[in-house]
Amino acid sequence: MISVVLANALPFAYIGAGFLVAIIAVLWGGQAKILSASLLLASILFSNIVYSVFAFGALGTEGWTALYAAQDLALTLIFVALRRGSTFLEPAKWAGILAFIAIGMFIADLAAAIAPGLAHAGAYAWILNLLTSAALLICLIAFLPKSWDQAYGVLRIKLLYFRTDVLRRAADRRTNVLREEGNMIERREPAPSEVNAHIGWKLREARIRANMTLEGVARAVGLSTAQIQKYESGRNRVSAEALFNFARFFGRDIKFFYEGLDATPARSSPESSGERAR
Repeated sequence: MISVVLANALPFAYIGAGFLVAIIAVLWGGQAKILSASLLLASILFSNIVYSVFAFGALGTEGWTALYAAQDLALTLIFVALRRGSTFLEPAKWAGILAFIAIGMFIADLAAAIAPGLAHAGAYAWILNLLTSAALLICLIAFLPKSWDQAYGVLRIKLLYFRTDVLRRAADRRTNVLREEGNMIERREPAPSEVNAHIGWKLREARIRANMTLEGVARAVGLSTAQIQKYESGRNRVSAEALFNFARFFGRDIKFFYEGLDATPARSSPESSGERAR
């Protein structure tokens, strides 16, 4: 009786854990973590739907195990790509571990698809449950902030970005209405937002105080010089996770990059002020 209750409750536990990982990724992770958490949650939901279809007799054993195998192969390829795209600013070593887990699940599912009798063996279910639990645990360990400064700082930056985006979209809508009403046809390149410009200026300040050139920083963090220039000018937004790692790189608290933002008008970018990049 207890085993039946646990078996029925396990899918809901996985879905709940998947949603928890996704929430943590949205609050404190970059694009790679958000993508991985979304894929992991989607794979859990997909697996439960496929198995439910099988339980109703609409799908054979070879069918649902083959679908599982195809899903896990796709996840493996995506996690490998994320691992290969890992940088100093947005490290993704955890993606390599997830890729190995997905490979293990793919092998188990492929074996069950080839030999359907294995799909009904207790060992097969245990392997899938163990690997799924391991994937969720790895994500929780990798995605959770490692310090209070990271938890507060990254969340503060994300909230600043969110507020800026909401206000900017509202301003763009008003501008479009005025343009239509006044038959305005002039279109200009959008200027950096106040938050992006301020953080870019502080990033440049941190670099200069560290007595580093653009080329030196670019080599150290694995980006191009042009990308660092875009960050410093505010043309490209620095993700919250990358900004925290920039703070560690320059030996600064993440507060350094947003302090004075509410009270100080947005500064002009280094390019517009005529200053030469070092």
